[in-house]
This record gives sequence, structure tokens and C-alpha cells, in this order.
Amino acid sequence: MARASRAVVSAGASSCGTSKSTWLSWPESESTEHTYRLEQRGTRSLGDLGTTVSVAFTFRSAAVDQKTALPVMVVGYPADLGRDNAARPGSTLRLPVRIQRQAGSPDIPVDTLTVEASYDDGATWQPTGVRRGHAGRWSALVHHPRRAGCVSLRATAADADGNQVEQTVIHAYQLRRN
Repeated sequence: MARASRAVVSAGASSCGTSKSTWLSWPESESTEHTYRLEQRGTRSLGDLGTTVSVAFTFRSAAVDQKTALPVMVVGYPADLGRDNAARPGSTLRLPVRIQRQAGSPDIPVDTLTVEASYDDGATWQPTGVRRGHAGRWSALVHHPRRAGCVSLRATAADADGNQVEQTVIHAYQLRRN
């Protein structure tokens, strides 16, 4: 299994640090609040699914006296696709979408969510129909083409304080005839 990773953090137009792994030391922060952007990208060559995952977090932060969880979030898709992680070509899938935050971070309501699907490894993207449910639950209605292949997903979520996540999963699941 081959892997490659990269992480970059910036404040405005200034780069604060880079790493060839998904982990990096957080830069010393001034006492004034800044908007930061943390970008992470990882690739692997094991199997057909999840070959490339990229995420960009945008959030505001300032220096603190104690360890504090950052107000970042990630997008998950807990779909019931079976053991082979596949949907049928030509079908429509109501895809559950969950916004998760790291433990200890503030639970700020998500205001906006978009989810797009790609059937050509991210060269082009199609919007999905996104619905907000109860208790912070969301879903996306994904219309699959009639041909077999892989589905890639791209989501952007923003909360009431302006924190944002942009997340892309190339080959999130398969389209396969049984």
C-alpha cells in the first residue's frame, strides 16, 4: 500500500507551516484573533475506494492559556451500502450526511451544507439535493448514472460562526450490478 500525505496551515496570505504527513505542530499564535486555514490531503493505492481524501478547515482562533479544541468539523456519510460498499447503477440513494466535531469543541449549529457527486474521479461535479433533518441530521439525494464505476463526494459545510470545512473523497463508494 503506497501512501502520500501533506498538511498546510496558513493565516490569511501567510503560510504558518507545512508537513509531509497529516500531522504538524501548531504555530505560535499572537493574542489577536486570526482566520486560519488548515489543508490536509492524503492518497493511498490500496483497493479502489477512498483513494484520495482532501479537507480544508477555515476557522478563527487566538492564543489561549490552556489546551483548547479547535472549532473544526468533518463530514461523514454513514450509508448502508453493504459489505461491498456499493450502490446499484441507475439508482437514487438517500445518503445520510453527518457533521462531526472534535471532542471539546463548541457545538455551533451548521447553517449551510452542499454535497456534490462526481462519476469521473472529480473532473466534473453534479449537485445533490440536500435536506436538513432534525437534531443536526442531514441527507443528500444522489442520482447515479446507469453505468458501473465509482462515486466521489465533495461537501462544504459552514456554521453560524463562519467556521467551514471543504472535504472531498475520491472513490467514496462503487456503483456495481449484483
